[in-house]
Amino acid sequence: KCIEVCLSDPRAVIAMKSACYYQGLIESEPDVLTVATERTDRSAIKMKFPVKRHYFSSSHFQYGMRKIETKFGKYNIYNIERSVCDMVRLKDETVVEVFNHIQAQTTQYERISEYSEILKEKNIIRGEN
Repeated sequence: KCIEVCLSDPRAVIAMKSACYYQGLIESEPDVLTVATERTDRSAIKMKFPVKRHYFSSSHFQYGMRKIETKFGKYNIYNIERSVCDMVRLKDETVVEVFNHIQAQTTQYERISEYSEILKEKNIIRGEN
């Protein structure tokens, strides 16, 4: 799915809960593949599976983005820290499930705090909305 979406729109990035799933943080695959694109990107993303698209500003769009290359193709994905910050910011109802998985991992918790500073979302770690 990741490769197929990025073939359709090479600038799309696998984001939030979908990114957490593909990086092994959560076990069950989300019903909908979540992707991020820049606000100015209006490329059509028409798939045979459900896709939810979020438009992000250009100023922080590339923070936490990685390119994954496989033998079948390549795709873009946000790291776990960026994904969790975006889930909190956009009030994703499943963020508690994801956040519970990482709270015990001190290093990752600190990295999420750093990302929240970069993304100007300092209230993410303190639990404020």
